[in-house]
Amino acid sequence: MLDDGSVKCWGSNSDGQLGQGDTLDRGDGANEMGDDLAPILLGTNRTAVKITAGEAHTCALLNDGSVKCWGDNGYGQLGQGDGLDRGDGANDMGDNLAPVLLGTNRTAVEIVAGGFHTCALLDDGSAKCWGDNDYGQLGQGDGIDRGDGANEMGDDLAPILLGTNRTAVEIAAGGTHTCALLDDGSAKCWGDNSFGQLGQGNTFARGDGVNEMGDDLAPVLLGTGRTAVEIVAGESHNCALLDDGSAKCWGNNFLGRLGQGDALDRGDGVNEMGDDLAPILLGTNRTAVKITAGASHNCALLDDGSAKCWGSNGKGRLGQGDVLARGDAANEMGDDLAPILLGTNRTAVKITAGASHTCALLDNGSVKYWGDNDYGQLGQGDKLDRGDTANEMGDDLAPVEARVIVDGELKSWNSATQAKFAAAVSSVLDAPVIVLGVVAASDRVRSVRIRFVIYDTTTADSGEVSVRAKLRDPSVVEQIKAKVAKDTGFIVESDIQVQRATAYSEGEGAQGRTIYTRTGAIVGGVIGCLVLCIGLPVVLWVLRRRQLAAKSQLPPLRGGER
Repeated sequence: MLDDGSVKCWGSNSDGQLGQGDTLDRGDGANEMGDDLAPILLGTNRTAVKITAGEAHTCALLNDGSVKCWGDNGYGQLGQGDGLDRGDGANDMGDNLAPVLLGTNRTAVEIVAGGFHTCALLDDGSAKCWGDNDYGQLGQGDGIDRGDGANEMGDDLAPILLGTNRTAVEIAAGGTHTCALLDDGSAKCWGDNSFGQLGQGNTFARGDGVNEMGDDLAPVLLGTGRTAVEIVAGESHNCALLDDGSAKCWGNNFLGRLGQGDALDRGDGVNEMGDDLAPILLGTNRTAVKITAGASHNCALLDDGSAKCWGSNGKGRLGQGDVLARGDAANEMGDDLAPILLGTNRTAVKITAGASHTCALLDNGSVKYWGDNDYGQLGQGDKLDRGDTANEMGDDLAPVEARVIVDGELKSWNSATQAKFAAAVSSVLDAPVIVLGVVAASDRVRSVRIRFVIYDTTTADSGEVSVRAKLRDPSVVEQIKAKVAKDTGFIVESDIQVQRATAYSEGEGAQGRTIYTRTGAIVGGVIGCLVLCIGLPVVLWVLRRRQLAAKSQLPPLRGGER
C-alpha cells in the first residue's frame, strides 16, 4: 500500500491476485516495478487503508469501511456469492468489483486473509468469516463454505459467537484456522486443530459442530496474570504478544517455528499451555513490540528497533545468510540468534512475514524484502532469493523501488507525511511547527506518539492570542485533529499534551551547524504530543531537526529532551 492510499502488488498472479486484469507475474523481470507497475483499480474515490493476502487472493479495506477482494475464488473467499475468480480478466476491478456484503449498516475496521478464507472485524466489534470452511474455520458450527452461493453474505452471514458480552479487537487467519483477540485480552481460536494450534490441549477441531463456539469455546491459556495485546496466525501455528512484552507460540513446531529449541508441537497435549509454555527467548533485556507469522516462520520487532526471525529458513526467509532453521535446537534463540542486518544505522518500525519471505519497513520509510523470490515477490526484477547466502542482507540488500507499507496496517510516516503534518498544525495555529519524531505510546500496539514543537512568536504586548491559549480551546484542538486527518490520513486518538520548552538558538555558519547557548528563562517553543492511530508500535524514531528560516527559526531542545 502506498502513502497515497493506492495499492500495488507483485509476485505470483496465477489467479489474478495482483489485480491487473491478467495472470502475468510481476516483479520477476526488468521494467515491472516502480512506475511500470500500475496501481490496482479500487473504484471511484476509493483508497485502501489495509491490505491482506491469502494463498492466492488479496483483499483491501477501503477508506469508506468497505472491503473488496480479488484473485482465487474457488471457495467463495472473495465473498461474491459465486466461485468465479476476479482480477484475472479485463473489467474485473474498480467500480466493476462489488464490495463484500458485510451486513446492514456494518463496515469493517480490519481484514485478514487465511489460506482460502477471509475474515473481517466489523465496526461493532463482531467478526465474520467467509470462504473455505472444511475445518470450521468460519466459526459457524458446520463445515459448509460461505460466500460461494447466493444469500450467504451480508445479513445472511451470522457473526461469530465469541462469548457473552465479548467483542473482538483483532482477528488472525491461519491456513485453515482462525483466532480472535478479545476485548478482555483473552484469545480464542477455532477451525483446524491438527497440531494443537487452537491451544486446547488436544487435536479436536472447533467450530465445525454445534456448541463449540461462544462460551463453549475456552480461551487459550496464556499464563498467570498474562493477557494478549496481539495475536498472529501461521499456516498451522499461532503466536501471541503478551502484555509484558514477551511472546508465546503454539501449534505446529516443525523446524522450530515455536522457538522452544526443539521440534515438539505445543497445545496438542495436556500441560503444554499457560505457565507450562515458556516465553520465547528474545535476548538479554529485549522485549517484543510486534510479532508476525509466516507459513512456517515467525519474526519479532524488538524494543530497540532490531528484528529477529526463527523457524523454517528455506529460501533465506530468516535473513541469516544461510538456509538453516533456527529455534529447533538448543542455543539457537535469545542472544544466540543474531538480529537481521537491515543496513547501516537502519532500524525497523514494522516487520511482516509472508508464506516464505519476510518484509521490513525501515525507519527511513524504505522497505526491504528477503527470502523466496520464485515469483518476483521481493520486487528486485529477478527471481533470485535473498538472505540465503552471505553478503545479501544489510547494505547489500536494495530497498524495493515502490514505497509500500508491508501489509497495509499503517500509512507511511516519511518526510512527505512529516511535512504535511507540520503544515496542517501550523495552518490552524498560525505558528511555525517542526516534528521531532515519534516514540512509543503507552499501549505499544495500537498507536504512536508524535512529538512536535510549535514556535510561539507571540509577544506579551502584541494583542495576539498565544499558541498556548489556542491549545486550551477545544474547538481549536478539534480543528487540528480534523486538519491532520484530512491532510495526512492519520487519525488523532487523544488530546494534545502541551509542555514548555527551554530556548536555545541555532545558526548555520561557514563551518557548518552552530549551537548557541541557552537564553535564560525565555520560552522558545511549545512541545505538543499527539497520539496517532496507525496500528503499529514504533519504539523510537527521532527525526533530524531542520532549520526554520528568518525570525521563526526554532531553537533546538537539549539532548535530554528529545
